[in-house]
Amino acid sequence: MEPLFFELIKILKQQRDVVKEMIKASGAQNQALRNADTQSLNGAVKQLTLLTQQMAKLDPQREEIQRLLEKQLELKPGAAVSDMLAKAPVNIQLELKELQMELKKDFEKLREINELNKVLTKRALEVNTAVMKIFTPGTGQTYQQSGKIESKEGPAGVVNKTV
Repeated sequence: MEPLFFELIKILKQQRDVVKEMIKASGAQNQALRNADTQSLNGAVKQLTLLTQQMAKLDPQREEIQRLLEKQLELKPGAAVSDMLAKAPVNIQLELKELQMELKKDFEKLREINELNKVLTKRALEVNTAVMKIFTPGTGQTYQQSGKIESKEGPAGVVNKTV
């Protein structure tokens, strides 16, 4: 049983390291969004994609070890790490608890940054859409007295196109 706890700690440490890198990459993404720096934004998104793939590989490993520990500790399926703490060897409990708390804190920080990035991305999209409407005015359709629809060119736009 103890080797499984050591394996769980090893994987949780790897996940902790990946989450810390994700926080850095999300911070870089945030800065790029604020500065409208598409090159940096692309780099940050690429980095986040790689880190997400790493996390996707680690998570099934962690889940498998937790399932094995559930069986050995006679816990209900889907037990969390906190449920396993009481039955862990004393020399492992402290390290496992610290890892659990650190991961929880880091995931919360990552969630907050991602929420902010979501708002910044949405705002950038709104601004881009508004600018595109200025440069490419659409056509408007109106009903005539006869009931026919007449298409008209939209407003000339805000930009003076004369040279």
